[in-house]
Amino acid sequence: MEEEREEYTPQQGGVEDRKAFVNKFWNFVEGHILEKAFNGRMISWIVAIAIYAVLQVGYNYSAMRKIKMISTNNTTLQDLRMEHITLSTELMNDSRITTIEERVEEAGLTICTPKTAPIEIKE
Repeated sequence: MEEEREEYTPQQGGVEDRKAFVNKFWNFVEGHILEKAFNGRMISWIVAIAIYAVLQVGYNYSAMRKIKMISTNNTTLQDLRMEHITLSTELMNDSRITTIEERVEEAGLTICTPKTAPIEIKE
């Protein structure tokens, strides 16, 4: 039985296999395989893949624009926060009584601060 199996096995590496491989290779290189397999259904797939590729590029571009816009807005927001803190600190310093007295004296005016707390007048 082993002898029968050996008779039916194809010979590998023979001249026929090499010729078949070379023919298949050149058919592939020259495009004959695609020509044989090309039909109407393949056109719809090619169109679908092209539309998908265009949509993906558009979505990626849109996402990159949004990321850049978010980054710019975050930078602007951080700058505005710092400006708010600076102005708040300056206003707090300007509203102190000693600072007000110094500004009034620089203007050449006289001012005296009360030494006692204000009294509430009740009706």
